[in-house]
Amino acid sequence: MFHSPLTAVWPPTYRHSFIHLMVQSPYVLFVYWEVHERKRNMIAAHYRIPWSSLPKFVRFYAYEEETTAFHRPAMMMDVEVHEASSWYYKEAHPQMMYAADYGITNREGQFVPLLRSNSACTPLSKFAPEANVPEASLQAARPQDEQLKLASSTLSDTYSPFDFFSTYTLYSNQEGAKS
Repeated sequence: MFHSPLTAVWPPTYRHSFIHLMVQSPYVLFVYWEVHERKRNMIAAHYRIPWSSLPKFVRFYAYEEETTAFHRPAMMMDVEVHEASSWYYKEAHPQMMYAADYGITNREGQFVPLLRSNSACTPLSKFAPEANVPEASLQAARPQDEQLKLASSTLSDTYSPFDFFSTYTLYSNQEGAKS
């Protein structure tokens, strides 16, 4: 029987807690996380509730692109994620900076952050009209094949303005990826 050496050494977990936020499109973010078992046990013991019974949330913060994550966010949105380990956030806006916290809510309903993500900026949407420029002059300025591409494309949950998007290509060297 064929046995791959990768199956024997691939860890079931990363053995530490982390959260990572990535931009898929100007309108969609992807966040994934893992809370180490030791941290889960510590939190469950502190609240005297099993980890599986604690309400789990991801809190998304949106900032104006010129500000930093230390400024007050322009928007904040809580999403209950239950036992998931990743989430697509489909309410992002172009040209905004985002960050995310993974956490729980206590008995009083207060959000208790456990992990803070990196910040990520959404790009300008190619469907957003430029300021103070009539649409007729924009149509004339676009090459003909670009006009056809824009006319035939529709925005949907699976549409991405990026021709080739892969979550595997966006890791930094800090996560262990080799360049």
